Amino acid sequence: MAFAYSKSERKKEATAIYRELLGADPGRAPDIYNQLGQLHVQQEQYAQAIDAFREGIRAGVDSGEGIRPDLTYNLGVALRRDGQIEEATEALSRAVPGHLEKIQENPRSGRLYFALASVYAEMREFQSATEYFRMAVVFNPADLQAQMLLARSLEVQGRLDEALEALNAGVEEMLRLDRQDSAQTLQRYRDALESKRNRSDSSSR
Repeated sequence: MAFAYSKSERKKEATAIYRELLGADPGRAPDIYNQLGQLHVQQEQYAQAIDAFREGIRAGVDSGEGIRPDLTYNLGVALRRDGQIEEATEALSRAVPGHLEKIQENPRSGRLYFALASVYAEMREFQSATEYFRMAVVFNPADLQAQMLLARSLEVQGRLDEALEALNAGVEEMLRLDRQDSAQTLQRYRDALESKRNRSDSSSR
């Protein structure tokens, strides 16, 4: 119910339910704090989000679960949104080893590669982000977000030809999987990027 409310306009009700759950189900505190923190981020309440993610990290350590990389990543995102760049970079850096460990345990999980790529993208380390978004696409080619962010990470590095190649491959893959809407989304990005490259070529002549 709290999750459903968080996706609607009833965010106050969602917050209240998550707070109640912390007392009713303390064993799930890391997950509850994670959801609560993301709810605060949606509302641009970054100080409250930071507190929630930190509480979630503490709860995970106290329970013996250890430091969860998803919570550390979310903390880094909230800190960056709040303008605390140095602290954000530190938090994001701490998320990397945890994600790498999970990938070693499950090296064919596109979701895990995507999570690590997202950390590097948030840190503005786009070369590393590209490497892991590419792996995310390899193991889960139907993931539209991974396809888009792979191209985007190449674009921001000025590697437009490679970005277009990635988008062309993504369109073909989505058509093969009969995902017409996803193929059209990638086609629109490809067309916009092609126009950008053509304008750049024209201005440099």
